[in-house]
Amino acid sequence: MILLHGFPYDIHSFTDVAPLLADAGRRALVPYLRGHGGTVSLDDAGRSGQQAAIGADVVEFMDGLNLDHAVFAGFDWGGRAGCVAAAIWPERCTGLVSVNGYLIQNIAAAATPIAAPGGSARVRGCHPRTERPRLGSGFRLTARQFLATSTVNVTSWMPPLELESTTFVLPADRPFTPGL
Repeated sequence: MILLHGFPYDIHSFTDVAPLLADAGRRALVPYLRGHGGTVSLDDAGRSGQQAAIGADVVEFMDGLNLDHAVFAGFDWGGRAGCVAAAIWPERCTGLVSVNGYLIQNIAAAATPIAAPGGSARVRGCHPRTERPRLGSGFRLTARQFLATSTVNVTSWMPPLELESTTFVLPADRPFTPGL
């Protein structure tokens, strides 16, 4: 099994898991993802966190150890790395466990925002602080809209909570500036 950590975590995410797998008779390999631990970039291209690159790293790791196949298990970037490796090299993957909010992303489609308020249940709270508001699509939020979107998100994904307008202290009609 290849256990793949997320960003900004490291191999210590699996400190308790690897011994349990070993006790169950499984070989658990826990590499650092690129940019973590003692990894070094051999050239500028190696600095990429691009999804195809981190997926290829899994297979190159396997090649370096002469492994024909493995179970990939990971979360966050590690989950994505496992998903990409499994999708591109299915013959190398005997199983996949991915704990993720995203798997393989269509980067071109990701630049198009979901229309609010109808799509607000799928607009994450961090969305207004990303590049999307600067892409010329006309997608902008005021603090009041951000609060409404966040309330939908929190109540959709978490146990019932009482949220009040004072939860966010931004003036209600001030434009929500990316990065704040």
